[in-house]
Amino acid sequence: MAKTFNALCGKNLRLDIKTSTLIATFKLKESIRYDFVKLKVIIVLFIALIVHTLKCFGFHCHAINYLGRLFNSGWLMADRIATKLFSQYLSNPRSKVILGTLLVNHTNNIKPSPKTNKFFASPKQYFPHMCIVLKTATEAEKGVILLNYSYCFPLFVKLFSIDDVLTRYYIVLEPSWSGYFDKDILCYMNFNQPIFVEAPEPRDYKFISDLRSNLIPVALGANWWIDSRKFTPLADVNRDVDIIMVSAWASYKRHFSVFNTIRKLKEKQIVLKVVLIGYQMEMDLDIDSIQHLARYYDIVDQVECYEALTQEEVNYHFNRSKINLLWSRFEGINRSIIEGMYANVPCILRRAFNYGYNYPYINDSTGAFADESDLEQTILHMLYNGANYSPRQWVLEHMSLEAGIAVLEEVIKKYSRSSNDAWSGGVVRKINALHGTYYRDESDYVKFQKDYGILESLIKQS
Repeated sequence: MAKTFNALCGKNLRLDIKTSTLIATFKLKESIRYDFVKLKVIIVLFIALIVHTLKCFGFHCHAINYLGRLFNSGWLMADRIATKLFSQYLSNPRSKVILGTLLVNHTNNIKPSPKTNKFFASPKQYFPHMCIVLKTATEAEKGVILLNYSYCFPLFVKLFSIDDVLTRYYIVLEPSWSGYFDKDILCYMNFNQPIFVEAPEPRDYKFISDLRSNLIPVALGANWWIDSRKFTPLADVNRDVDIIMVSAWASYKRHFSVFNTIRKLKEKQIVLKVVLIGYQMEMDLDIDSIQHLARYYDIVDQVECYEALTQEEVNYHFNRSKINLLWSRFEGINRSIIEGMYANVPCILRRAFNYGYNYPYINDSTGAFADESDLEQTILHMLYNGANYSPRQWVLEHMSLEAGIAVLEEVIKKYSRSSNDAWSGGVVRKINALHGTYYRDESDYVKFQKDYGILESLIKQS
């Protein structure tokens, strides 16, 4: 027994050393990536010089890659410099041809991956969860289709006859990550027809707009398309949980930082109950890693972990919870914020999230911004003043499916008028979930069968 105990102690010690090393490594990487932004002007200027040099020597692919990293970094002046240098490719006819070739190669060189194998095997797998018809195509008017997830964008170009698709449909892109200097998006600049790009981040919206290309930004994001029927208050559920996090098991979600705050509160005799709902990604953590992390911070008895739940199950746990917490520093437009709000759970979002835009859906009615310096106080304030928040009412009034459709249709209508194309509206409601997009109304699956047949006929023959 003594040997077994010693072996377990040794194993736990090794795990703790490994965990502390991983946390320290991630903090260092995070600091390099996000902190001391103003001091990075020198790096920004140095990268700009590298880009200019690469361009002069004809290494255009490398130059574009550096520009993308520069723009997406969020560092001071990076967006302006990257946009200016990239615009030179668009203003010069020879450079524009070179850029077009690079973007064609980007789509042509896509290889199967665990995420995309099913699409290579059967492009029909795009429908409807990755490519959904929102308006039928007629002889008089174009229809509307929407593509989900950035990694699916270039593959759609590779697998479908896009020129033929664009003669019948307007395409709407819904990127899955912030930072739109991305060849997965930019490859759609090669077409003469308009491509509408959801862009809720003002920085990305401006970038797309400043390109003065066929890409047209729309002030929408993935979290506008949430089903208020599935995420809704439940009268018979007791709110016995203090904090809920609905986040992938990934280090960028920063569970370690949240756990550190929970431990500090515990040391002050404030013991909070936490629910974590996650799912496995091709990332660096899994549910076992998260549970070990909770043990490392000595709060494992305060944490419940759940994996791969249905929307109804997630809604149940939202209804148990008093605060919804999102603590990553950079990602896409997060759905769980609005899902929680529909369940009437206010949200704490990390200050300076993504590019630091103060999203209008985080306000006195719906939640608060915080960072490591004031997270404890913000949690306690929200716990003691929960009755002052009414997030469901706010999102119903400002971010409903109907409101999202109105924004999208207004942009399409404006373009149609300028190009003398017919447009009478008629975009239907769709909802977003973890594994793609769905119709709000089941009857729409039948309504658009003809359109899916047309799209399937436009699959390239291998």
